[in-house]
Amino acid sequence: MNYDSDAAVPPAGSVFAVPDPATAGIEPVTLHAALSRVAHGAPDRSAVLSTRFAPLDHRGLQQMIEQTRRQLRLAGFGRDARIGVLLPEAPQAAVAIIAVACSAVAVPLDPRLGPAELDQFLQQLPLDA
Repeated sequence: MNYDSDAAVPPAGSVFAVPDPATAGIEPVTLHAALSRVAHGAPDRSAVLSTRFAPLDHRGLQQMIEQTRRQLRLAGFGRDARIGVLLPEAPQAAVAIIAVACSAVAVPLDPRLGPAELDQFLQQLPLDA
């Protein structure tokens, strides 16, 4: 599929069906497996772009994901662990959320919340970290 083309984008307001992987011959994969395949096939291709930060290629993204996976496992967190991610809005936040989501359940937290709001939010969430 050519992702650089607008041909794959449905018209605004339209409804379209997503094929059922079981009947469409699509093999389900994890986020980690999908990103690993891309990193293996196109390591130098840009993975994260920003107007304010240097681009991050798939090799760098994969390295960050693997480092995060190791650290979470060493800390005793498995794939069902709910990990809160609170970072300022920047590409690093997106990378951190992706990296955590490759190993556990990533729970992005809004950095615009004030301390009292964040405290209340955290009391309602069953986070492991």
